[in-house]
Amino acid sequence: MIAIDLSGKLALVTGASGELGRVITRTLARAGADVAIHYNQNKAKADELLAEIKPMGRRAMIVQADVTDADSIGRMKDAVLKELGEPDIIVNNAVIQYNWTTVLEPSSTCG
Repeated sequence: MIAIDLSGKLALVTGASGELGRVITRTLARAGADVAIHYNQNKAKADELLAEIKPMGRRAMIVQADVTDADSIGRMKDAVLKELGEPDIIVNNAVIQYNWTTVLEPSSTCG
């Protein structure tokens, strides 16, 4: 197994309070990265993740933003820059939840 050393790097993970986002954030922190934990609505999961990351000796913060709103994204950027600095790594993991269908099934949003 190849070890990846991200010591001294800062990662911003959008959607970090979701299932996949938590795994990504933990993995980056275990590799040595400091992390900015983004959430939109699930502050409780973001707080839990922050509590897991801090004992690893990483700098970490949670930040709320609606990634569909430019002003909200700007506030997130400013907060991360102020508290942790410029991210070296950005993982765009935030998704809008909707019901999944097969590609062959007609979608009510298409017409």
